Amino acid sequence: MHHSRPFRSLRKAFPIEAMELIQVRMLEVVEEPSRNPCLLVGHQPPASLHRVKWHSLYSLSSRKEQTRERILKAALAQLVDHGFTGFSLERVAKAAGVTRQSVYLHFKSKAGLLESLVVYIPQAEGEPPVDGVSAADAMAEIVHFTAGYLPKIYRFVRLIHAVRGDIPEAAAAWRRRAWILRRRSRRIVGRMKREHVLADGWSIDEAADVFWAVAGWPVYEYLVLDLGWSARRYERAIERLVRRGFVK
Repeated sequence: MHHSRPFRSLRKAFPIEAMELIQVRMLEVVEEPSRNPCLLVGHQPPASLHRVKWHSLYSLSSRKEQTRERILKAALAQLVDHGFTGFSLERVAKAAGVTRQSVYLHFKSKAGLLESLVVYIPQAEGEPPVDGVSAADAMAEIVHFTAGYLPKIYRFVRLIHAVRGDIPEAAAAWRRRAWILRRRSRRIVGRMKREHVLADGWSIDEAADVFWAVAGWPVYEYLVLDLGWSARRYERAIERLVRRGFVK
């Protein structure tokens, strides 16, 4: 085999999705030597490993992330448009322009795709700018952030919530979402406690749970969708409520 093209024979034997996965795994070994199976048993990696054109692996890693994001966007659109009854990996793959095997390589199952979607949605919007500000201001930033992205994800969250009692994949996705949001709330409230600005009478867990509930989608649904509040009015009211309720 020519060392300048170490994957030539593999490319003939495996589909592109499998090759992508193999090369990304090799990239992980190079970036984190402790994952190299040769080193675990006391051997040095073969010399050919050092002659691999690793820039091509970084390129493949980038394509892998692009494919993953395309699948997630397609899954969100399919779920919102067709609900769970019309949601399938085949339909997602077709909408994303990839094979069904590619969806499985990235997410393993429908449950894995849904859980990844729950994580992806807030990540796609970015994280609230809570570093470099006081804990009280960080709480306000979370309110602003949530008010901005709730209208974009409301239909998805409402759908997951409605069917979580009947569909195990939806239940797992909902638990994942709850864990992420509650952890973020607890982290901010813990900072408030350490900075001695948490209002008297609150434990960290109680304040985190109530903050999570107040800034969540059910309150948004009631005030904005049912009562007709503007998004700006809703945002200002929630910020005023959390400042007066949680900050000394």
